[in-house]
Amino acid sequence: MKKLSLIFILLAALSFSAVAEDAADSTTTNPDYTEKSMESTESTKKSSEKSFFAELENYIGKNIVVYISDVDVTVRGELLEIFSEGLYIRNIFKVSVFVSKSSISYIELRNTDAKKN
Repeated sequence: MKKLSLIFILLAALSFSAVAEDAADSTTTNPDYTEKSMESTESTKKSSEKSFFAELENYIGKNIVVYISDVDVTVRGELLEIFSEGLYIRNIFKVSVFVSKSSISYIELRNTDAKKN
């Protein structure tokens, strides 16, 4: 579980570094170079999003915790569905909650397969 969390953090760090490179490249005067770097950044974002959602599909039906950015709110519950815009989670009150992808700051995946002694 810790390894999976580290993978998500690594993916987020890679996407931020790609954006930083794009910002640094935009100061150059060569428009062809800028267009190529922008295309590269967009493809990096798309591939990281695809791998993120592909990895989360393995956790449908399992418990997750989603931390919302800029507020002290967490959504805990069973992962129901994954959309390109966000996630549907069923909380402890059996209410389906939609969490927008742009508001997610961190996702903690719970290991429900582990046996408790």
